[in-house]
Order: sequence, then C-alpha cells, then structure tokens
Amino acid sequence: MEERAMYSLKQAVTEDPEDAVRWHQVGLHCLCSQQYKLSQKYLKPAAYLNVIYYKVSDNYVKEF
Repeated sequence: MEERAMYSLKQAVTEDPEDAVRWHQVGLHCLCSQQYKLSQKYLKPAAYLNVIYYKVSDNYVKEF
C-alpha cells in the first residue's frame, strides 16, 4: 500500500509540483487505509499550502 501511495505522489509531483490538492488526495488515501503516519506526511504540507493560499487571497481582496 505504501508503494502505491509513493507512486501516486511521484506521479502527482511530476504532473504539477505546485498542486496541493493532489498531495491532499494522496494523504486522504493513506488515512483511509489506516496509514496514519504516512497520511500526516502528505496532509500537513497540503494544509500549510492551503493556509498560505487563503492568506494571500484575503490580502488580495482587502487591497482592492
């Protein structure tokens, strides 16, 4: 199972390294298959990137 998750992650990074949604999907897959440590590895960066995105978009809206 871990090999499939790693393959999915490598494929997602190859397609679009900046796509946090793909990282999130890989993390959810690991979480659903009860691989909690591996899911944390993917969900934390995805959540972090999502927070940055919302902060940037909020600042953009407030400026105009």
